[in-house]
Amino acid sequence: MFDVSLAVVSALECGLEGVPFARDAGVPVAAGVVFGLLAGAVLVVRRRWPIAVVLVSIAITPAQMGFVLGVVGLYTLAAAELPRRIIASLAGMSLVGTLIVTFVKTRQDMVRGGSGPG
Repeated sequence: MFDVSLAVVSALECGLEGVPFARDAGVPVAAGVVFGLLAGAVLVVRRRWPIAVVLVSIAITPAQMGFVLGVVGLYTLAAAELPRRIIASLAGMSLVGTLIVTFVKTRQDMVRGGSGPG
């Protein structure tokens, strides 16, 4: 029951974050919401396939959705009986993905605002 509750919270979060993603990407809002709902619902399988949850979290990082998915997925991965190099690799990939998206978003905001270099 707890896993299903987490998946519902994650799916709702990703679904709500799908609205600005859809607007920025130029796709229908309904498509962004459905994409978010499906991505967030992956959290249901976190105990069986924690690597898959973290990979989905990394994959949706550019859409800037899935905070709950990422945190719970990385926690589950760290608690799993997996080799430490796999855990460290996936955590590092998540960190690098977040840093890249943050850098790109900051550059875009600076260019749009006109306060940064051209």
